[in-house]
Amino acid sequence: MVTWARVAKIAEECGEVVAAYIGVTGQNPRKGVAGSMDDVVDELLDVALTALAAVEHLTGHRGEALGLLNRKIVRTGIRAGVIT
Repeated sequence: MVTWARVAKIAEECGEVVAAYIGVTGQNPRKGVAGSMDDVVDELLDVALTALAAVEHLTGHRGEALGLLNRKIVRTGIRAGVIT
């Protein structure tokens, strides 16, 4: 149950990113423009932190999430050709 909740929390945070972006771009005619791009960035960072917390949970709280993220960034950078 806890594992499911950790993963589901990521989806909830993603919804908050979308809501913030809708507000910034004024996509809801009833509400007009609300918030700022800083709010969207803050929500995106919430998603990242929530995902890292889920990684920690799934890997037994060994403190490896940032290392795993770093390796993922390097692999992705190499594949994208921005890291050699």
